[in-house]
Amino acid sequence: MVFSSGQAAITAALLTIVHAGQNFISANSLYGGTWTLFTQTFAKLGIEVRFFDPSKPESLNGLVDKNTRAVYLETPGNPKNDVPDYRKFTEIVHRHKLPAIIDNTALTPALFRPIEPRFRHRGLFDDEVPRRTRGPSGRRDRR
Repeated sequence: MVFSSGQAAITAALLTIVHAGQNFISANSLYGGTWTLFTQTFAKLGIEVRFFDPSKPESLNGLVDKNTRAVYLETPGNPKNDVPDYRKFTEIVHRHKLPAIIDNTALTPALFRPIEPRFRHRGLFDDEVPRRTRGPSGRRDRR
């Protein structure tokens, strides 16, 4: 699918699997617009977002319950530029039988291909929200 903005892509990816009365878990280092989407807009839709510190992926275990539907992360986390242990993160998420969704805006597919099994990271993530509204640098490049 193609969307006109990253926020639309994130919204579509999450609202496909998370509904009112359910929750998802997200890293707490997020782009400001995504933070607002999660804490304001999704709350109005009856969707709870639970946050974890990506430097401590094991903290996910205490946040998962029967209503948890997905786990979300950015590469790297914005604005801290933190780079968590992606393998450990996805192992924990998959142990709970949840999809791991990643926003790969900053690194772009040129540097990190999280869902392609033929590359080094071997399909760690279940869904990627690439922002094709941006150029190769991850920013709105002018041509």
